[in-house]
Amino acid sequence: MNVNKIISFFLGFLLFSTFLFASDRTDALELLTKCENEVKQVEITVKNFGEKAELADYEQGLNLIKLGKIKLAQTNYLDAKAKFEEFLKFQNNIYMSLAGKYIKRTETLVDEISNELANDIGNEKVLKNFESAASHLNNAKQSNITKHFVESLMSCRISKKYLLSNYELTGKKIPEKYLKDFSDCNNKIHQ
Repeated sequence: MNVNKIISFFLGFLLFSTFLFASDRTDALELLTKCENEVKQVEITVKNFGEKAELADYEQGLNLIKLGKIKLAQTNYLDAKAKFEEFLKFQNNIYMSLAGKYIKRTETLVDEISNELANDIGNEKVLKNFESAASHLNNAKQSNITKHFVESLMSCRISKKYLLSNYELTGKKIPEKYLKDFSDCNNKIHQ
């Protein structure tokens, strides 16, 4: 009877270990998918408006994803998960660093574009776009205060999109100094 109990215990342990192993694998793959989606968004942000520190953090983040993939290939799922989670922390720090810069840049655009298009504010659509831009800028500031940095960046992008669309409404070309903002608010890397 003792032999049957030992065998049963061993089989139970083996089954439980297999379940944990599969669960860690699934978690690591889900984190990899999340990292690969997130790295595309952070790339746009960093390459458009990042400075040396953000670019260095971005490169270090890419390395973390690569190391996570290596650990995944080696079936070291716990270490892979740790690398992917470390990337997500890096990504959040990059967004935190850039959120304030995005807000300042958006404030500059509000001031400059409203000055440039002051004579067109009588157009109801133009005025509504300025109001929407101001509202989204306020949302960005609130999101930044509550440490929702991605939302802050997205609100800035929406604000800039409203501002820049006023050029089209007034039949004017977007000035070259705003083309990087135009690319950014359309989720593209400025060339």
